[in-house]
Amino acid sequence: MIYDHGLRCWNGPERSARVELECGAENQVLKVSEPSKCEYVIKMKSPAVCTNPKHGKIREKEEL
Repeated sequence: MIYDHGLRCWNGPERSARVELECGAENQVLKVSEPSKCEYVIKMKSPAVCTNPKHGKIREKEEL
């Protein structure tokens, strides 16, 4: 996911963020970095992007 056209940094570009998602049993932020001024990369895990039905079963057990 890409979020752009954010507030302008002081003396810099508009803020932007790229969110990289991978499959995981729960929502979890793994890492946040700023490779360039006011440009952020956020790495996350989420069951919402899983294509393997096993992850859905893990999630159901956690909700019980």
